[in-house]
Amino acid sequence: MDTLSLYYFSESAKDLNFTKTANRLYISQQNLSNHISRLEQTLGIALYERKPHLTLTYAGECVLQFARNYQLDEDNLRNTLSDISLKEEGYLNIGFVHHRPSVVVPIIAEKFSQAFPHVTLNFYCRHTRELTEMLLQGELDFAIAVDKIHNTQIEKKFLFKDRVYLMVTKDLL
Repeated sequence: MDTLSLYYFSESAKDLNFTKTANRLYISQQNLSNHISRLEQTLGIALYERKPHLTLTYAGECVLQFARNYQLDEDNLRNTLSDISLKEEGYLNIGFVHHRPSVVVPIIAEKFSQAFPHVTLNFYCRHTRELTEMLLQGELDFAIAVDKIHNTQIEKKFLFKDRVYLMVTKDLL
């Protein structure tokens, strides 16, 4: 379905006057009529009763509701993609060793969610060896684990006196 024709149709439904709509949209009345006719041909049904004056058919009312929903969905999609391109929406995958989540997760989750409400936090509780593999496979953004694995691909930062480290690939840094 031609989205421009759908847009022109929804705009013409506001005025119920092709000439007035065409003038408002800065297009010719013939161009507008052609778009409406094409849309009717595509859908296989009349959207307007043209005589004695222009009115929507029941099918036209249904298509108008569809067009309004489509425009809202398109706006929501554009906003979501804008957020993603600005890196304001997405996912953050965090791994923890089994004995750390109860101490660290509530603090991280609350503060992070306040600062970045459109980013979903995914938590994974695993053994250090599994977290290391997940990091190397790109399945985690970072992990909080014990210092048992020595791998040159992973950068470690000391976090706690009990030798728990922030682990992240060098590519991310």
